[in-house]
Amino acid sequence: MLEGFVIPFTAPDFHVPDDVATYPRLVYRRACERPEWRCFGTREYLGDPAETRGDYEWYSYTDVVKLATELYHGLLALGLRRGDLVGLMSPNRTEWAIVDLACGALGVITVPLYDTQTSEDMAFAANNAEIIAIFLTADRLSKWFDASSACPSVKNVVLLDDRYDDRCFLHGAWSLVPNAARPLPTSVSIIPRPFEYFDAQDRKDGIADPRPLTKEEKRASEGTRMRYPLRAVCTPVDDTGLFSYLPDRMVKHTLGENYSSLAEPLSLVTHTFHILCEMGRESKAFADVDFKKYRSLHYKLGEKALPLYDIETTTPDTLLSLVYTSGTTGKPKGVQITHRNAMWTSASMQTHRVLNGTKQEFMISFLPNAHIYQRVLQGVMWRVAGATGFWQGDVKYLLSDVQALRPTCFIVVPRILNRLFEGITGKVEALSRLKRSLFFAALASRKASLQAGKPWSWWTKFFFKETKNLVGGRVRECVSGSAPLSQKVGEFLRIACDMQVFEGWGMTETAAHGVVQPVDTNQWGSVGHTLDSSTQIKLVSVPEMEYFTTDLPNPRGEIWIRGPSIFSGYYKDPESTKEVLVEGGWFRTGDIGLYNVERKELQLIDRMRGIFKLSQGEFICTATIEDAMLQSRFVDHVYMYGDRLQSYVLGVAVPSFSAVRTELGIDDTVTDMELVLRRDVIALVTKDVAQACRSKQLRTFEIPKALILEGDPWTPENGMLTPAMKVKRLVLQQKYRTYLDELYHRLNKLGNQRLSPEEAADIVLKVLDDGPKSDAGSQMTGLSGLSGMGN
Repeated sequence: MLEGFVIPFTAPDFHVPDDVATYPRLVYRRACERPEWRCFGTREYLGDPAETRGDYEWYSYTDVVKLATELYHGLLALGLRRGDLVGLMSPNRTEWAIVDLACGALGVITVPLYDTQTSEDMAFAANNAEIIAIFLTADRLSKWFDASSACPSVKNVVLLDDRYDDRCFLHGAWSLVPNAARPLPTSVSIIPRPFEYFDAQDRKDGIADPRPLTKEEKRASEGTRMRYPLRAVCTPVDDTGLFSYLPDRMVKHTLGENYSSLAEPLSLVTHTFHILCEMGRESKAFADVDFKKYRSLHYKLGEKALPLYDIETTTPDTLLSLVYTSGTTGKPKGVQITHRNAMWTSASMQTHRVLNGTKQEFMISFLPNAHIYQRVLQGVMWRVAGATGFWQGDVKYLLSDVQALRPTCFIVVPRILNRLFEGITGKVEALSRLKRSLFFAALASRKASLQAGKPWSWWTKFFFKETKNLVGGRVRECVSGSAPLSQKVGEFLRIACDMQVFEGWGMTETAAHGVVQPVDTNQWGSVGHTLDSSTQIKLVSVPEMEYFTTDLPNPRGEIWIRGPSIFSGYYKDPESTKEVLVEGGWFRTGDIGLYNVERKELQLIDRMRGIFKLSQGEFICTATIEDAMLQSRFVDHVYMYGDRLQSYVLGVAVPSFSAVRTELGIDDTVTDMELVLRRDVIALVTKDVAQACRSKQLRTFEIPKALILEGDPWTPENGMLTPAMKVKRLVLQQKYRTYLDELYHRLNKLGNQRLSPEEAADIVLKVLDDGPKSDAGSQMTGLSGLSGMGN
């Protein structure tokens, strides 16, 4: 085994107590300690139109444990047992987390399926895991229907129906569900409560932090309720202690009321979430429950009369989940994550990085639960008895959801922060000269304070109140991961939004654990250091890429990591497991790191995958070049193309259409397809991408000499991206190769002539107009954009 260089991080000893060593135990413990604190929230439904939402309404920790217990016994009634596997395909929402809890307690292994996966990838994961049931939302049912015929092991299809729009939709569609085990419920045991209820509880507990009242609310006798007079609620059912299944006001679903078009997909459905909960309440475990007292605190958790999901059956070493990777090549691999793996990440991050306040913590859940990262962050919230508010599932409303929730911690990816930065700076540029000058004076003052480690000057708060309120007004810490964050963006948002911004690194195979920057960092671009002494990282030389642990002043090499969070292997794939899990418990990540000796932090600088040699003998890394290209504000997605017989590289880019239109003053009368065929647009993007590459100190032959622009955005749905939003290199190669080869041919005719961006654009347009000489059957024309290529 290669020895390598073990990075001398200094981190504290750490352990996870046994009574909170699994997520079901942890949530039960928090419910005993903070029974009436908020746990899960969804924005209120206000009727028509469907996207109109109010404030967040909440389930308490006690509510969540009771619902998870009902579902736990419902799963038993369905015939599920320890070791069975079930799929989950849904945007983040309350039922997702409760299914995960109930299955975790039962020992049933959850298999998240990306809601943007192709039918082929979905069927592969479902069959590889041999799932016997799947939980999904109504708007994902058609996609599952397309894959279902290839998945014979799935016997039960369960629709999630805790949201009121889903209940109203199913009320009209249930007659088209011939295989349903039973009718829809007429009642439920627990409903979410409005924020006013929990604000009153907060005042009793001395932790009140209510949202500011609007002027209208202050004037109105009914206070906050005047804002939303059309709240949809489920009403009490007689004297039963239960609540109506349907709300008192019907609300529209995004699927509308065209039920007949979904007749075939609906034929697969056997149960709903609340049918299973009803089956659980009908089990022997609930025989002595008085539902008139069920929701009150007369029934305390742990009392004999109140059933509880099993917290002892599963242990830290029980398999929690199979999380399928979405690699850019080959079939997905099922990463086996145990309760110990996931809990270690949650506990370590909470202990060493969460700024515990004196009031309840709030987090918005919008990064996909299909990634292990969001799930371990949910564990962080449970560790601090925090509240998780779920977004609506549409990026158009994300900022609205953030402002309604007012999170205290904001977990994001750089793309979100980059767009926040662009939005703020765009508004600043539109200010008058005087106001703009004052803003930048306040910015300079805070920058000086940041560098000196001093508090902000009191007068600067008047200039940043609005920018701080863009993310709700009380975010204290913002964690960014998955890609590098630029110094410019990190520093600006640290100042303008008055929140700590820091980065981290982890992988699916490490249960998202790895390294994290200090909370108070003012240097962005590195990913920090380990959080606990049980996690070790070393660098191993990669001679073929000329990275050596003996490099001075900073050692470089492939990152290897070991510790309690490391996965146990790929499901049914021992060969792939042997390639990455090696002697000594080390996991070979494939990432190239640099240990910054001065700052004592790890930096990601390269990746081992995607390496090849150009004709002049120089190795290049596609990931490094594409990461640099993505620093251009005029691109959303990029694909670098190289050939071992050529001495330089080319590229394809999906532009950031809004940024290009703003820069060149192009209005919406010009379509995206027309935009990508304009000389000025191609030249602008080519020039800016080259500048971004040079700023990352790429060598001349690593900077794309010419770019083709794509007018049809790449998405997981059209097969260009993986569910994790990474480019599918082989698919893109097949789609664009003939045009890129023709572009090489025409550029090579010019010899070593140096081209301006405009000259490169002319050649690109000529290739697109004429088409590749070797591909007479291509469907693309010079006026159709790239969407017809390689279909």
